[in-house]
Amino acid sequence: MKKLFMALSLTAAFGLMACGDDSSSSAKSGDGKVEKCEVTRDGDNVLVKLVADGITMNTTLSIDAEGVITEVAKLEGDFSQADFDKECAEQKADQGNLSVECDASNNTISGTYKDETVANADELEAQNKIMCDMVLDPEGFAKELEESLDQLEDAEEE
Repeated sequence: MKKLFMALSLTAAFGLMACGDDSSSSAKSGDGKVEKCEVTRDGDNVLVKLVADGITMNTTLSIDAEGVITEVAKLEGDFSQADFDKECAEQKADQGNLSVECDASNNTISGTYKDETVANADELEAQNKIMCDMVLDPEGFAKELEESLDQLEDAEEE
């Protein structure tokens, strides 16, 4: 399911990608850019809202004491049943998912998975904020990453 949110096959069809920041950005409809990406908290749940090309994906993520992440993504907007069915089948085929359930009547895909890099809701929230920064401004994110790597190299040389 992490792939659902972070690398959703619907991203190609809808221009959607993972996110997680309280910032937003505008984009021309149909250009594949993320128009809005927000992360909020409701107790231990991380809520992510992503808007691109007339599609809204509202995702709720939580993590249990054993580190199992539950993700529920609800899609709204202009997409076909065939696209939904294809994404459902891809998620069910993904060996990294512990479980996947699709509800076409509510346009939701739910699943569970483990991510060894995430231990709690705070880390889940932080991970999604980074992903949101990346999809809202990919060029700026890449530039910041390159600058950070250059600084790290310089520090190692000293």
